[in-house]
Amino acid sequence: VLLDEYHSHEPLALELALKSMILFKNEQDFLPLNFTQFEHKSIALIGPCVHNNECYSGDYNAVPLQFISPYDALTQRYQDDGSITFLYVAGCDDPECANASTSDWQAVTDAVRGSDLVIF
Repeated sequence: VLLDEYHSHEPLALELALKSMILFKNEQDFLPLNFTQFEHKSIALIGPCVHNNECYSGDYNAVPLQFISPYDALTQRYQDDGSITFLYVAGCDDPECANASTSDWQAVTDAVRGSDLVIF
């Protein structure tokens, strides 16, 4: 029953998300991204939270009914047609990047240099 109610609210939740997520000015029509403008159509997804569901729960302890990480959302939307290559590099093992010995900054540098777009 709870899951049915959850699904009945998905259209409203999507509408609210689309209408309320503004992080910066959209100067020169940067958004929505037009992947045809990129030379190699490669996107680097950088950071330990890009593909880690635990980063987004904060102090909210309930188990989400559905969670889609930025990595999952982008790859599900664009990777099927094979026109875009995604390169995910965590850079470090923990969200705070507190343990420098586990950091792989060379992999981050290589990913950034080899991509048309970097999402961090």
